[in-house]
Amino acid sequence: TSDCLVVHYQLKEGTSPLSGRITFQCQQLNRRGLGSKKPVSQLLLASLLSRLFVLSDGIVFLLKTHQSLQIVDPGVKLKGISAMCHNESLNPSQTKFEICMAYSRKKLVTIYTLTEERLVVLRDVSFPDIVITMIRDGPDICAALPSDYCLVDITTNRKIDICSYESETTRPIVKRINMGEFLIRQGELGLFVDESGQATNQPLNWSALDIRFAAYSFPYVLAMSTRDVTVYSVLDQERKQSILFQGGKVLGDFGERVLVASDRRVYALCPVPFDKQVQTLFSQKKIAEGLQLAKIGFGLSLDEAQQRQKMREVEQQAGFAYLSVADFDSAAKHFGEGDIDVRELVALFPKLVPRKFKFTSSLYEDKSHVISDIDTIVKGNPTIEAKANRFLMDYLADIRLKPAAYGRREIVDTVLLKLYANLNLPDLHQLIASENCCAIDESIAYLKEAKQCHALALMHCSNNDAESALGIWKAIVDGEMADDSFPGFSYVVEFLSSFNEHEIVLKYAEWALNKNQEEAVKIFTDRPHREAPSSRLSPESILKFLQPHSTALKLYLQCLIFNKKVEDEKLHTKLALLYLDEVLVLKSDKGASREKILAARYQLKHLLECSSRYQVSVLLDRIRGTDLHAECAVLYGKMGEHKKALNLLVHKLQDYHQAERYCVLNSQGKDRTFQRHLFQELLKEIGRA
Repeated sequence: TSDCLVVHYQLKEGTSPLSGRITFQCQQLNRRGLGSKKPVSQLLLASLLSRLFVLSDGIVFLLKTHQSLQIVDPGVKLKGISAMCHNESLNPSQTKFEICMAYSRKKLVTIYTLTEERLVVLRDVSFPDIVITMIRDGPDICAALPSDYCLVDITTNRKIDICSYESETTRPIVKRINMGEFLIRQGELGLFVDESGQATNQPLNWSALDIRFAAYSFPYVLAMSTRDVTVYSVLDQERKQSILFQGGKVLGDFGERVLVASDRRVYALCPVPFDKQVQTLFSQKKIAEGLQLAKIGFGLSLDEAQQRQKMREVEQQAGFAYLSVADFDSAAKHFGEGDIDVRELVALFPKLVPRKFKFTSSLYEDKSHVISDIDTIVKGNPTIEAKANRFLMDYLADIRLKPAAYGRREIVDTVLLKLYANLNLPDLHQLIASENCCAIDESIAYLKEAKQCHALALMHCSNNDAESALGIWKAIVDGEMADDSFPGFSYVVEFLSSFNEHEIVLKYAEWALNKNQEEAVKIFTDRPHREAPSSRLSPESILKFLQPHSTALKLYLQCLIFNKKVEDEKLHTKLALLYLDEVLVLKSDKGASREKILAARYQLKHLLECSSRYQVSVLLDRIRGTDLHAECAVLYGKMGEHKKALNLLVHKLQDYHQAERYCVLNSQGKDRTFQRHLFQELLKEIGRA
């Protein structure tokens, strides 16, 4: 007290069952007057040794704390003391207790070790000037001198000048913050320095000039002036709170509590639990600061498993806080890091939730930070609504194949399908075409309402209802439905070419052939190589099916003969007759171009020359009497009537080059006698020309 009285109280901390607030019960145990009327300026407790050091008017008294505050002879004279401190980095359970005493008339600090019986001098440490106040952390003493701050390493006597201060206007303050880190006051600033005197953080800007005391309770520094106690965060150096408290005499941190005293009363400043601090910061939209506080605070106060669980909750809360300000990218990041139940997010979008969606949120007792509906954020703004939908879509697409979606795939895929359909994205077709867990009936109904015809057809396919899909594609091709995303008629042909229900294939092949024979014939020519044999799609059945469609029939025969190398005489003869009919039709058409006629004749002649499987006599009967002399010559050659063939080439066509080519082709694989004979016949015909 101010009249050198020491009073020992026992404080019992509790919690009010009604308000939940912290309460204290106070009981006086002992009191001791020290025989002086001067105020007590400092107390230091060595709890394990049950000793209390009391500094009053430059004299240090040593008291026993468990025996009526009995005064003990320390064994040394402790007079002329200006300040004292102990090693704050020592483990409180250690029995060794060292105390540093600064002398008011000497530039000296003496370090003592305390036993149950007495103080023993360890060493003296010299300082550049008289020490006003000091703090010790391990080997380092940070001290305020009459106009300067300095650091001294007591093991090496290394001295470091930190900075000066105006002693007339500044009451010096020295406070240990963390191991190897100190807070000192320089005028309007609170400086953070390490054991080498270097700044470790941005300074605090004191809100008052008459700062008298400082205390530290992670992560806050509390500063007492004559009017109030102000709270600053060491995380961002900002002022967080001011508590009106006039006439304050003492401010100190004791374990997890900060005590503050006036002339007549002692008060406890109880920090709000980290959970509530974080939630308050989130509600104030100081989300990054709340996250930083949580990571550091929970990292120091919880074990690894508890910290993991708590940070998971905090990350989720941060996600909702960012969502509330429409920062969708940050929200997605923190929802992912918090491994949120995806149903919590889907529930925010009532227009998209699946019909069978039944979910009750299990998020935290305090739901003040949880958003009930995305419309509370969108508020009718179409731009924000589009961003909100894109946020959900991207988040679901990212997790759908990850553990976060296990057991939730039907919900994820069904909502994704709706979002893709609403935005008319190609991802819709990719989702349906891939392995998915969409709710079939609901998805079909939604796609139908959204007029996503091609996607609807794909959904029918994924539900093993190909005929419904083909019906939709047919309607799109026929113009009865519209869908710009539909790939076109060739897509239907490709689907039918690999579809294994042959009755349905033939049903839609007839329609396809009436649309485009050249494209539709691929239904039969591009069948899978390992397709099981079927009477419906045997070559004989297909040929019969294609009979009314000459172009498709011709292309199918070409596939059999040239690609599949079928050697059937009937097929070769049939193709040759189709080629011949095409040539004759073109020659009778006055509008047919010369190029088109030549191309058709080349096709016919090529088959006649390279194939030996057709019925020559049948074709010769059809060609004889026409002006197709070159083709007729090939047929005579196939029958061995080379003289007739050369006669046509030399006399009818007068094409000696083609006649020579004829001899070369027909001599291949024959002996020299035959070759000589054939060329002699050519010379004879030329001689008659």
